Amino acid sequence: MVPGPVSGPVNAKTDLASSRGVYANVVNAIVAQEEVVLDFILSVGPEASLVSRVVVSPAHAKRLGELLSRHGVDQSAPILVPNAWNRPPGSA
Repeated sequence: MVPGPVSGPVNAKTDLASSRGVYANVVNAIVAQEEVVLDFILSVGPEASLVSRVVVSPAHAKRLGELLSRHGVDQSAPILVPNAWNRPPGSA
């Protein structure tokens, strides 16, 4: 059984490197029936590199979209992504 949403604060453990975070100026979403893959990319001039990949359930992706909407983030803005990032993970 999958646990339901937590109603109170969550005590998440992290290491120092993870708590600092990483900067990304491009995000690409690959949507499948069972999961949504979010690739966070740092693009500087002609160079781009994947800095983080997050895999979430479609329900969690929907909640993230709702959260961004509530805080005024325009999800309809065009996102320019290099072609190499438009392929599913593991494809050549």
